[in-house]
Amino acid sequence: MALELLLAGAAMVVPVGLVGGIIWWALHVQKRRNAAWQALAARLGLSFAPGSVWGMLDGQLVQLRIEVRGSGKHKQTWTVATGMLQPPLDLGLGVTPQGLLSSLGRLFGAQDVPLGDPAFDDAFVIKADEPARAATLLSPQLRAVLLQLRANGSGFSFSDAGGQIERRGGVDDAVWLEWAVKTVALLARLASEARAFVPCAAPLAVHRDAWLGYARDAGLTGMDTPLCIWGRMQEASVSAYSVRVGPMLHRLEVFVRFDAPLAMGLVVRPQGALDGLAALFGGQDHATGDRPFDGAFVVKATTAGQVSEVLDGEVRRRLLEMSARGFVPQIRDDGVTVRAPSFPPDPSEVPRILADAKAAARAIVQNATRRAAGGIGPYR
Repeated sequence: MALELLLAGAAMVVPVGLVGGIIWWALHVQKRRNAAWQALAARLGLSFAPGSVWGMLDGQLVQLRIEVRGSGKHKQTWTVATGMLQPPLDLGLGVTPQGLLSSLGRLFGAQDVPLGDPAFDDAFVIKADEPARAATLLSPQLRAVLLQLRANGSGFSFSDAGGQIERRGGVDDAVWLEWAVKTVALLARLASEARAFVPCAAPLAVHRDAWLGYARDAGLTGMDTPLCIWGRMQEASVSAYSVRVGPMLHRLEVFVRFDAPLAMGLVVRPQGALDGLAALFGGQDHATGDRPFDGAFVVKATTAGQVSEVLDGEVRRRLLEMSARGFVPQIRDDGVTVRAPSFPPDPSEVPRILADAKAAARAIVQNATRRAAGGIGPYR
């Protein structure tokens, strides 16, 4: 009996020790990876947090991150480097290496845009709403980098959002990490330079001259791809831009950024179909006491005591008026966004939406500043 107990105890020690060893090794690998990533961030002047590196490199926004994909026995860890285009393009662009699935897709009529560059066309599947715009964006320099990535077997893709390189596992190879981050920054820079020669989307061509004329008159900067204008206007940072929502389909968005975030955890958005159900299960929604407004909008904040003062009668009235005209206004700590579900046929609608969003943002900032100052506002 004693011998049996001894053998059973020994059998338990082995798996417990094995599990402990696996945990120790996982922590060791993670520590080594974090050290490599932190050193990379220091060399390139980027920011670091465990599992992430981000910042500006070569004038482009880059990010290095860990992604866990799949579940259970199929769960895998990937290291992903991304060079992000700001703002994203509106080409409906997708550039992926040729493979068996893409070849089968071609046989069944999947879209593929030929650029007239045999080496590139044979190596990649290219998707875009308008082939001529995609051909202009994919400059010879950009195509050369993509062909080099294809030749060395890297896992990558390129789209409206920018370039992405990925490798399976949590990579701590300093040489590969630096190469990947610098390469996605290069892809983003080449695309940013090439976009200056890409005409605006065909459905928006009728708006282009009016938008850019308005931008000149207001001292703003304009761009064709995507069609957008931005800058400082009457002490406010504003932007109006098109957002691609489908093939040859775009919506309009206007954004007014607060110079200083509100730090309220504030979210104000129109009511959705599931918001009533969420409220039944305790979902936070702050009531202002304004029945039409409370029935139309969801209000959430971490500092609920400030909400009624910041969202005063003027702000609520402006949001309701915009909503009644078919627009979708939203407020967050960083600013006011107004979305139009489709692109207004009248270009003069853009200055009007901008003016409404600016007026709402100005009132919010005044109210927040007045409250922070104990009732004394900055505008006398």
